[in-house]
Amino acid sequence: MSLRLAASLEGRLAEIGEGRVLVIDAYRSWQCGTWIGDLTVEWWLKRPGDNFVVVAHFEGVPILVHRRLVRILEAADATLVRSRLPFFGSVHLELARPELWIDYLDRPMAWRPAPGS
Repeated sequence: MSLRLAASLEGRLAEIGEGRVLVIDAYRSWQCGTWIGDLTVEWWLKRPGDNFVVVAHFEGVPILVHRRLVRILEAADATLVRSRLPFFGSVHLELARPELWIDYLDRPMAWRPAPGS
């Protein structure tokens, strides 16, 4: 996966992370007749389980993504950026092709666990 790091985070990610790992996941919920959801980017003290894979190391910080999201984030051209508002966390994702994420939300098979996981 070719996850990118925005210039706003260059030279800062390790300091922000303070020895933690960055974990990217997602959630979705059926609301008012449609699926809503979002990607989550969180700092964890330790690596999560086998459903997550390391997709990058930036400044020594491991970036882990849930297996079901690797292809969609690659296709949507994801970039880690520094958040502008402190109450949303320090890092978030921007997608060059967000329409692919919207389409992904509506595909039930994409949200099922992979065989053997």
